[in-house]
Order: sequence, then structure tokens, then C-alpha cells
Amino acid sequence: MNKLWQIWKQMSDIGEHTQRSARERRCLQMCNQIALIVACLVAVYGPVYWIKGFPKIGVFNLLAGLMILAIVPANRSLRFPLLGRNLFLLINNGLILVYCIILGRNCWPHLFFLNMMTVAYIIFPSQHRWYIQFWSLAPGVLFFGMEGWGFALFSQYSILTLEQQQQLFWLICPSVFAIALIYANYLYRMINKHEEALLQRIKELQQSHRTIEEQQLHLAASTQFSAVAELSASVAHEINNPLAIIRGFAEQLEILLKRNEFEMDRVSTIAQRIKETVDRITKITSSLRNVSREGSEDPFEEVDMSRIIDEVLAISKEGLIHNGIDLRVEIQTDEAPCVCRHVQIAQVLLSLIHNAKDAVAELADKWIHIRLEVKDQVYDVAVIDSGTGISPHILPRIHQPFFTTKPPGKGTGLGLSISRKILIAHHGHLFVDTQAAHTTFIMRLPKTGPVR
Repeated sequence: MNKLWQIWKQMSDIGEHTQRSARERRCLQMCNQIALIVACLVAVYGPVYWIKGFPKIGVFNLLAGLMILAIVPANRSLRFPLLGRNLFLLINNGLILVYCIILGRNCWPHLFFLNMMTVAYIIFPSQHRWYIQFWSLAPGVLFFGMEGWGFALFSQYSILTLEQQQQLFWLICPSVFAIALIYANYLYRMINKHEEALLQRIKELQQSHRTIEEQQLHLAASTQFSAVAELSASVAHEINNPLAIIRGFAEQLEILLKRNEFEMDRVSTIAQRIKETVDRITKITSSLRNVSREGSEDPFEEVDMSRIIDEVLAISKEGLIHNGIDLRVEIQTDEAPCVCRHVQIAQVLLSLIHNAKDAVAELADKWIHIRLEVKDQVYDVAVIDSGTGISPHILPRIHQPFFTTKPPGKGTGLGLSISRKILIAHHGHLFVDTQAAHTTFIMRLPKTGPVR
């Protein structure tokens, strides 16, 4: 039994070569197996026909079995990879046609044509669609051709009487159903394998998608932390100034105490100035805490857009001034209530200001202009810098993940991509005003937030 299985395996694997794709090798293997099974089935029927009194048909069956078996070695060809499979279909259809001519209508040999209509789908990969279409259509044409006028045309060539044809019909029926079951089984196996491969591919893609999302989240977090770390230098400057003021007032109080010149009005003024300076530091640290945290799960709530701008400027203004960048802010409305995720919108604005700062760093004329406008039911927050705009050939790519024009180590290319996703989640839009004289990014937000 093991010996037979080894022979079967060796015959099935004839024609398999590493130069052929896995799908091509699988189709070749199924072609070899079908050829072996059909050849054996046809050859076995030879002695049966002989015993039943049809020796000529028995001999023809044996010869037909050998012809079909010869297809297997033909599949070895690498120069003509489809030769064996086309010969298999041609020989089988030709043999069925000969059966139809010599056996006659009442044996119903043309039923085999219906079986042959499915074989092309089994032994050809999907990329050979012209072969599949031809070899699935040709048996159908031959079936209806023989049924319509073929039997009448070739009736004089039949070697059987009407009674013999009826007897032979009951011998042919089992082979028709046996071959139909064989082809159905291979179709099922092929579909099942394709389904398993598809499900495996879907799982791999889902895993890859999850991995990419995780990596993007890590990179996004890294980008955010990098931006916050860079801001820390400017925040240090921003806090150092009010701390120096507090120190100065404390020294004044100490001098007054030493001189015993404790004037209530002057002490009250100093205390008020200290309180205002502490409030300024509190505002800076509060703004930094808000902008640096993750806010994707925050609820949408109403907040004034001017407040968001103030918070962002509280932690970035000193850094701009330190780099010699002139900052201009223009708010064209007294009140600008907007339903949004406060932290995320602040992060987008901070990212745009950060990009603008990098863009003008090497220019002689360095300035950034932030403008808040009201247009119908939306707010437009424009971040304009002294640059001359974005090159048309890179403009379509600026929102792509990981695309950046900054030097290595300076940026990840995720800032605009993430900002765009945040704005989309708000049913807003982030775009470049290509008509403006200077580089202008516009963050557009609906007043009422995303429609639920």
C-alpha cells in the first residue's frame, strides 16, 4: 500500500519545478492526478466491455486510457508549461467525440462533454482566463452540436445496433457519474484550498494592519513627546522670566523689612504683581499639561477657539521669540464657541506652528501669522509663515504618513498625517491655500462639531 502511495505521489508531482509558482504547481498536480484517475477508469472499462460482448470498444478504451496517461510526462515541459494541460483537454474532448460517433445517441456518450466543462477551472490558474473560457465553452458547444445534428450526421458510422446502444448505456452511466464525482471533488478541494489561503491571507493582513497601527501610535507618541521635549526649552524661558520677576519682588520685600519701611500700599502692589506672575506660570504649565496628553477619547465639548490659541501660544510664544521669529495674532471675532476635542485641536495648532517655525528658521525675514476667521458655519484658523509656499510636486504628498522634507532626525512625517485624521474626525479639513503669497495652512472646523 505504501509502495502504491509513493508511486501515486511521484506521478502527481511530475512537472513540479521551483521556476513555477505555488499555484501553478498545485494546478499541475491536480491535472496529473485527474489524468491518472481517468486513464485508470477508462482502461478498467476495456475488459468490462470485452466481457459484455463489445471487444472493439474494449480495445479502444485501453488505447484511450494509454493516451490520457501519456499526458502526465507532457507536463514536464518548462519551455511549454501549458502543453500537457491543453493536450489533456484536447485528447479527452476528441475521445468523447469519437465515442459519440461510434456508439450513437442512445448510449448518451455526449454526457461526458458536460463533465469536461469544469476541468479547465481545476487545472488552469486564474491568470490563464482565455484558456479557461475556451476549454469550458468548447465541450458545451460539442454537446449541443452532437445533440442537435451531430448524431444524425454521423449515424452511418455507428458500430452498434439500437439494442446494443441501450445495453451499453447502462455500462456508461456509472463512469459518467464516477468522473462527475471526481471533478466535483477536485473543484471542492480547489475552492476549499483557495478559501483557506484567502482566510490565512486575511489574517496576515489583519495582523499586519494591527502592527502598522501600533507602530504608528508609537511613532505618533514619539513625535508628540519630541515636540513636547522641544517645547520644554521655550517653556523654561517662559517660566524663567516670571520666576526672575518673583525673585525681584521678594528681594524688594526683604529690603523693606530690613529698613523697617513696611508700607502697606507698596507691599500690596508687590503682592498683587507676584500673584499675577504666579497666575502666568500656572497658565503656562496648565497649557503644557493639556497639550502634551492624549486626547483621542475626550468627549466633544464647547470651547472658545481663542482660548485654544492662547493656550498654544502660552507654551510656544517664547520659543518663537527666542529664535528671532516675529509672531502676529489676528482674531476677527469676540467669541468663537466651537464643539470639539479641546486637546486634539490644540495639538494640531501646535504642530502647524512647530512646522512653520522649522520652515522659516533659515530665512532672513522670519515671521508667523495666526489668523482666526469666521465663515458661515465654520472657523478657519490659518497659520501663515514668511515662506513662499509649498512646491507643487510635493503638495499631493504632504499628508501621506512618513513623508517629510525635514532632514533625518528632525521629523517623522507623521505630524500632518495625524493632524489631518484629527480634523476628519471633527468633520473638518486641513489644507494648504495655494493662492496665498506665503505658505498658508488652514485648519477648518465646523462650529457645531461632527454631526452625530
